[in-house]
Amino acid sequence: VETARLKSFDYYQRNITPTVAENVAIVEIDEMSLDKHGQWPWPRDLIADSVIKAYENGAALVVLPILFSEPDRMGHDEYFKEIISQAPVVLGQSASTKGKGTPVPRGFVVIGEDLSPFTFNYEAAIGPIEQLGNSAAGVGMMTTTPELDGVVRRMPLIIQTDGNYYPTLSLEVLRLFGGRDSYQVKTDELGIESVRIYGLEPVITDSNSRIWLNFKYDFPTISFTEEDWSNTVQDKIVILSPTAEGLTNT
Repeated sequence: VETARLKSFDYYQRNITPTVAENVAIVEIDEMSLDKHGQWPWPRDLIADSVIKAYENGAALVVLPILFSEPDRMGHDEYFKEIISQAPVVLGQSASTKGKGTPVPRGFVVIGEDLSPFTFNYEAAIGPIEQLGNSAAGVGMMTTTPELDGVVRRMPLIIQTDGNYYPTLSLEVLRLFGGRDSYQVKTDELGIESVRIYGLEPVITDSNSRIWLNFKYDFPTISFTEEDWSNTVQDKIVILSPTAEGLTNT
């Protein structure tokens, strides 16, 4: 029954009319970018300068789905910290079997039953180094929960490790627009019902805080190597994303 349900979802997604996203744009760290700027990971002054460039070209918010769990080998962490302290940036972190860096949890106000039995629970987390995690406007989990056939169709909004709760990357982005430091979670005896971000309507979830993904959207995309980003990133949430062959990006 579950397989039939999932395949029906796939059929619907394949036949839906594509729509160009109005609020999100992607700047790709692609093969051309590596050819121009060298091997990955890049020194963090280059990443910091790209944040400045995105905002100078009219970005509404910059998201970096990248792990910064170790100090920059070129010693540019202080400069990167200064930039993300002045311009809001959401950094990535990830669930793992072994911890590294300093994972950044987030507060939740729970209305109803205890949250812990219903969230995906991981052994540890990989977070940014402390000075970056403390300076970023937000830090969100890059974690997938594939279905029984290995395909990702749903994503959790909240996970836990070692008794701490962590929002996923998309939820952190929404929180910044709401302007508050925490979330509200509604639960009952069957699990999680919804997650609310201040200023927005509650997001209805399944009992494990998952939402179904909508694959109908095409996102305006530009290469990191392009000189002018303004036509692509103006007034948008800008995801600076590694996409080159061999670079993993959750």
